[in-house]
Amino acid sequence: MQRQLKLKKFNFDDIERNADGFQNCRKADAFEVEELKESIKRDGLLNPPIVRVYNDEEGTERVVLLAGYRRYQAISEERSSLKEAGEDTSKFYDQIQCTVFTGGLDEALALNLSENMQRSSLNHADQCEAIAKLCDRVGNQETVASMLSISQPQVSVMTATYRGLCKEAFVALRHGNIRLNQAKKLAKVVKGDGTPDVRRQTEILEQILTTEDRTVPDGSQRKRAKTYRSKREVEELRTKLAQADDDNIDADHRRSIAQLIRWYFCELDTDDMLYRV
Repeated sequence: MQRQLKLKKFNFDDIERNADGFQNCRKADAFEVEELKESIKRDGLLNPPIVRVYNDEEGTERVVLLAGYRRYQAISEERSSLKEAGEDTSKFYDQIQCTVFTGGLDEALALNLSENMQRSSLNHADQCEAIAKLCDRVGNQETVASMLSISQPQVSVMTATYRGLCKEAFVALRHGNIRLNQAKKLAKVVKGDGTPDVRRQTEILEQILTTEDRTVPDGSQRKRAKTYRSKREVEELRTKLAQADDDNIDADHRRSIAQLIRWYFCELDTDDMLYRV
């Protein structure tokens, strides 16, 4: 990510937003932009926006905004005000100095997303979608986590939430009708093939939106795969092994299972388990 070194001036009106898969914030707080506008008028642009520059298939140079949306928005609003008043805009950023990003496209997407994740105006739905799509491009969650300077489990959760939500639930998250923790639980309500259980998710969503109970029922969540057997289960296995008909179980296989059970109950030492036939 440490490649934003080159500075270059561009015509302000040539800079594109929300292009090539780069998502700039959906909205910027009006008061915050107004303060920034006054700061730029008073002190100048202290931190240049970051752009990606390349030639398209027709050979036309394109300048795409990666980071610095609020700065761009503040300057754009002031320039519009000057134009409406019939005043000259040449003294207010007809040309703007930008930092040129020279890394690869995947890194540029990660930089754009990382910048947006720091702004409250990028909601959780947008974050989940952007992280999931970046994972699709890169193909590795750990790499994406490193690119975004967040943890791999966070990448995993956000990706799983995006993939697990039905359309209605995802729209509800985007519009703030449900919280992220509710969306995470809803995303676990899936069918056997891992796809969203649209019917059940819709039922739960309607309950959340139309009643005072805004919790996702625990019973609706997909259960985590079992990773170990309990002592009771091993005892049941021993009992079934003793009761089973000899003709149905190979003798060597029976002895192997019995030996493993004896080891589990500490009737055999580990060395005896490993080397004894």
